[in-house]
Amino acid sequence: MTRHAAFLGGTGSGKTTVAVNILEQLMVNGISVIMIDRKGDLCRYADPKAWSEDGLDADAKSRIHSLRDHVHVSLYTPGHTGGNPLAISLVPPDASNLSQMERERVARCSANALARIMDYTSQTPAQKAQYAILLKAIQVLLEMVEPSQITVDQLICFIDERAPSLVNAIGKLEDKHFSKLVENLQATRLTKGSLLDGSGKPLDIGALLGGRAEGADKKPQLSIISTKFLGDNQDIEFWVAQFLVAVERFVNQNPSNMLQAVLLFDEADVYLPAARKPATKEPMESLLKRARSGGVGLFLASQSPGDFDYKSRDNIRSWFLGRIKEETALKKMKPMLSECKSDVSDQLPAQEPGEFHITRDGQVEAFKANRSLIQPTQLPEDRILELARG
Repeated sequence: MTRHAAFLGGTGSGKTTVAVNILEQLMVNGISVIMIDRKGDLCRYADPKAWSEDGLDADAKSRIHSLRDHVHVSLYTPGHTGGNPLAISLVPPDASNLSQMERERVARCSANALARIMDYTSQTPAQKAQYAILLKAIQVLLEMVEPSQITVDQLICFIDERAPSLVNAIGKLEDKHFSKLVENLQATRLTKGSLLDGSGKPLDIGALLGGRAEGADKKPQLSIISTKFLGDNQDIEFWVAQFLVAVERFVNQNPSNMLQAVLLFDEADVYLPAARKPATKEPMESLLKRARSGGVGLFLASQSPGDFDYKSRDNIRSWFLGRIKEETALKKMKPMLSECKSDVSDQLPAQEPGEFHITRDGQVEAFKANRSLIQPTQLPEDRILELARG
């Protein structure tokens, strides 16, 4: 599982159910899990009502008892103080301890995320100039102050004052680009305050995975992060990009040749699309390459392999293929399935919910999945906030 898995299938195929079924088994065996929940259905793991044994057979009752005894569950609502918010930083708190190359990459990820949230997507000459100033400002500040001091307010002041260290690092750029960037950053601070003000518990991947804090017991942790309260897609991408950078820092600081944790991203094509470059794309690609060294696996659920950037597909070992009917999606799968010893593409459109083929290292096998112990059913926002407070 440290070599990652993708779960593919159309709506109603059961891909999310298969993914969480495997995660339930991993948690019983001591593996911590983080779920990034866009729709609100994975939040049901935090709902005591979902753990009812009504209608379960003896085997399922035994398994749900075991799962309940083996795992701590926490629910977080970044972007909403009425629940259980998580605060992110523009750069990782330990960035000053990184190599020069790593600091430059961290600065680039932060600048990309901020640029996206300011809607710098057309990449006009003016936007390119402003992005260059933003990137250089973060890089220079990383050499001057503690990472925790690098905030949007600090960036605004640093750029607005035309700090000599920044001007020297940039060279000749028209003054209007500094002014416009300051104006955009200020507008972002005013309109995205809940996203950038740092309210909530500081994002700590070790704490989210449980057992890292001194005195903590050895039970695995299930941490569910609901992104429903972060705003539009650009705001979500900004937050998740910073989360991915934090996960990579955890991986680098906690090497392991054994599986420590698994992260589930439902609708993962939003973070790793084939046709565009959101703020999440570069850190997600990097994590797919590096997470194995820290014993961290990624589960990515989507409707088609064509949704993923092709460069990332080689870093995913296991493919769980549910019902896929669309001709375009099947054509995009042909190169991947050509490596298998038997062609199953003609069987995928007729599969019933819960029927899957798993392909891995050229081998392919059909299976029928059991239902997960907790059924992913979408919860209303007020219920999510109530559960998070609890």
